[in-house]
Amino acid sequence: RRRAPREMHGPSLHREVIDLLHQHAVALQPASPVVPDLTRWATFWDEQNCSRSRSCHARFRYPNQHARDCSNGTLGFHMVVDMPCQHPCEKAVFHRMESCLLPLYPLLRFARHMGGADVQGRTVSGAILLERTGFLTPDLEEMFWHSFHPTSKLLKYDDHARRGSAWNSCWNDAHNRPDVCFNLAARAVVLVPSGNARARSLIPPVVEPWLMMQSDMMQLDLYQPPRRPRDPPVVVVIQRLGGSRTFLNFTSMLAQLSRAMPRTATVTVYWGNESLRETARLFGSASIVFG
Repeated sequence: RRRAPREMHGPSLHREVIDLLHQHAVALQPASPVVPDLTRWATFWDEQNCSRSRSCHARFRYPNQHARDCSNGTLGFHMVVDMPCQHPCEKAVFHRMESCLLPLYPLLRFARHMGGADVQGRTVSGAILLERTGFLTPDLEEMFWHSFHPTSKLLKYDDHARRGSAWNSCWNDAHNRPDVCFNLAARAVVLVPSGNARARSLIPPVVEPWLMMQSDMMQLDLYQPPRRPRDPPVVVVIQRLGGSRTFLNFTSMLAQLSRAMPRTATVTVYWGNESLRETARLFGSASIVFG
């Protein structure tokens, strides 16, 4: 008997939710793409209300308030999406995805194609602001930005308020504030992450970001439909190279695991040095993960 969600706890509940999300993502692809409700994920600023907000005015300057020490790279854009990650460990592998990319994904997805739209007889130009050494690493940028042929421009800046990162990839200054400001054109609109997009944890997951990311990964042929019971099992064995969390008797253990699997099974070792696309494709097709 399948347990009702209220009877589940911890990992069981999480797995049940993820399975349901997967089914919805498959049903939605490709007929009806997931469209974000940006009012849940972004706060909108314009020339009138930005001057009344201390945080907005400190970062963005409209005409008659332009500052010489502020960047002019944002001039000429009608829409600017600011995407800072507030987590102090945004460069760490886990937090890069769970605490930064996932809650900010609705904004990233919107920003990719906000440029080029025809609004009231004018062509809208869009830009997205990202800190150069932040959470969006080159492989994430290639997969979730360039692969979708964006019509907006990616603007990177250097935030000198951050004083380097520690051994655990967390910023040394936990209370850092960006030291960069930007001059804007008249009537430009700024989108900044709202409370939902700044959440440090999405477990249990918020539905929209998961569906959007899964839908996009399906378009890239990296996220597979659910496996059927009769499909040959695909086993992924995790063995980290040159570090902790490794199996000491790995060779004999792998041989024993292979003998225990059906002949049709595929046993693949994940070493941790694979590309992001290879990692997504491998775990997206796995029926068993051992590690």
